[in-house]
Amino acid sequence: MAPGDYELRVTVGAPGAEPLVASTIHSVPEQPPWWENAPGVTDEVLPPYEPIETAGLIVSPWGRSYVFSDALILRQLTTYPDPNAQISELAERFHETVGLPAAPIAVAGRINREPARVEVAQASIVESADDHVLATSRAEAAGVHLHASSRLDYDGIMQVELTIDPDGAADLEEMRLEIPLHSERVTLMNFNSVDGSKMTSFAGAAPAGEGVVWEDTRLPLIWLGDEYRGLCRFNDRDDGWFGDIMQEGRIQLVREGPIATLRLNFAPELHDRANPIVLRFCLCGTPMRPFPEGWRGMVRDGAVTNPGHREALDAGTEEPVRFRVWWSHAPGMPHDHGYPVPKHSEDVLRDSWDTTEGVADIQHHYPNIVTAGMPISETYYGDWASVSTAALLDQLTLEPPDGGRVDRETNVVDWWIWEINEMMKLGLDGMYIDDPYIYPSYNDRTGGAIHGEDGALHPSYGMLGLREYFRRMRAIACEHSDWPWIDIHMSGQLMLPFYVFCDSFVNGEHLNMKLSKEDPDYFAVLPVEELKAQYMGYQWGVAPYLLPELPSDHRKSVPYTREILAYFLPHDVYFWRGWCNKGEMDRALKVLQHDFRIGDPGNRFLPYWEAAGIIGGQSDTLVCSAHIKPGRVMLVIANWAEEATDLGLQLDLEKLELAEVPDLTASDPLDATEVALDGSRLTGQVGARDFRLVLLSGE
Repeated sequence: MAPGDYELRVTVGAPGAEPLVASTIHSVPEQPPWWENAPGVTDEVLPPYEPIETAGLIVSPWGRSYVFSDALILRQLTTYPDPNAQISELAERFHETVGLPAAPIAVAGRINREPARVEVAQASIVESADDHVLATSRAEAAGVHLHASSRLDYDGIMQVELTIDPDGAADLEEMRLEIPLHSERVTLMNFNSVDGSKMTSFAGAAPAGEGVVWEDTRLPLIWLGDEYRGLCRFNDRDDGWFGDIMQEGRIQLVREGPIATLRLNFAPELHDRANPIVLRFCLCGTPMRPFPEGWRGMVRDGAVTNPGHREALDAGTEEPVRFRVWWSHAPGMPHDHGYPVPKHSEDVLRDSWDTTEGVADIQHHYPNIVTAGMPISETYYGDWASVSTAALLDQLTLEPPDGGRVDRETNVVDWWIWEINEMMKLGLDGMYIDDPYIYPSYNDRTGGAIHGEDGALHPSYGMLGLREYFRRMRAIACEHSDWPWIDIHMSGQLMLPFYVFCDSFVNGEHLNMKLSKEDPDYFAVLPVEELKAQYMGYQWGVAPYLLPELPSDHRKSVPYTREILAYFLPHDVYFWRGWCNKGEMDRALKVLQHDFRIGDPGNRFLPYWEAAGIIGGQSDTLVCSAHIKPGRVMLVIANWAEEATDLGLQLDLEKLELAEVPDLTASDPLDATEVALDGSRLTGQVGARDFRLVLLSGE
């Protein structure tokens, strides 16, 4: 309808009664400038990615090769080490080229009571471009036709649509998708809960044993792997799943000797099935992007709440700030949370954002909600809300709801992108994305929810919508800035589908709900396997930061802050320096980033779990990682035990390339305490829940 005022007139009549006439005026406004506006929509391959390379049926986006040869879905997915991770060659497992699947991905089950398994098919590449490749395959089993169409994008996410056509009535039982992996490579796992809560999602050790070692309900996302690589399967909706999807056992991890199979039981029992089953899901191998160059040396500023010029040099580390977050709370820059509309004039914003070369100024944004009480939230709540139509109608009053969670598959993203694009024209370099959790949306009007064959409303988790949102965000940042940067805060959930367009991530805020207010113990609330599975950056290619969460009474505590350093520095995780003793944290980071320069191209990191043969004397509670340069090594020694521990580390000086260094000595550049080096044996002491930095160098 054209913009203008319209009268709606209703006449209600009945035989023998006077007609009842009512009317109301409805105004159709002019279309806003963001409506159907599409900044950031592009087929361009965005940095740091490269165009896809295709050789026959082998398709290679950055860092991986997907092999479609003779496969219904996928024969092999190989990952390659990322040079930007700057991991020492002594870490042999990191530098392996690894094929993730132990066998082709298969569809298995019983068709008309006979066992069936399909993994081989006639496959072909039907479309190939720099930014995507489309592969198809066809197979048949017991009269049932299977067809797969897979789109692989340059970020390595593969969207699969698998059609199982009975071609007449058939009994289908125990139908499942099987993803066989090398069992020795499946040591860690992540999954997102169906309710979207960060407190019910999981990260940690993948159970060992034989047989069915783990099972759960249908889950929107699961990742399996080790400290360096893995495979992620996710899907926004339960398309193609039948029966009670909340029944335990719909997803299983089955270990049989050298094989660990992720089993997705999508159709336990269908009798006389005549209509095709369409199963949709996504796969991706990780890591998914290269680390930012020099990521270990990058300094992040805190939350900037006042507009105006900021110095580029960080006083605590004596290093330039690489990126800083402008906060949305008052006095702030835009309105609060999910309402990215600036409060200040263009001149004020330009003075804040467009003044410092080499520093990425990024703006806080919370893409979960539209903010209550704001005009656009009131106007478009019905289009954007994550609630169902039925629930929305139940809420209608004289004052309709105007705030709450959104479905990120609606055009709320067009509004967000339009507003962010306008800010980037004024000098903004990127965005800080705050907690974009995946939660079920029941928006069956303009969003992703659908009504299934069973008549029920099936929600969408919007992961692909978020991925496209962040791809568009990265596109406009690259268009407007020489220093684009996207920083994502995602505590307690692993969100691979859109991490790929971010440069750094922050984790750990949710631990404030677990840490004791009297004795905040990170070791008690964060198992080491969880730290490895969710806080490190190797598996994803995104620079990792911890947000410390010491309770208010302990934020100036040196011992509690050193405990955090002792736990995270050996894992190559760095810090948003808040909610702890910043001075103590800065002392350690200054030694590492400014003095030893761990961000330099020549620095190589050796993680403790691969250092046992080079740095002997470690244990479950005494660990030692190392930053290695020619002729110089910085040891990061941590004692996680409740008591002080005597050191007795045996160093392989030849492998550390220190054997020929004249007058080799060991010194503590942080605490200036004695460290004895007798030949290749390092002795001394580390306090309880504490760490030491030890520099090995010549005079």
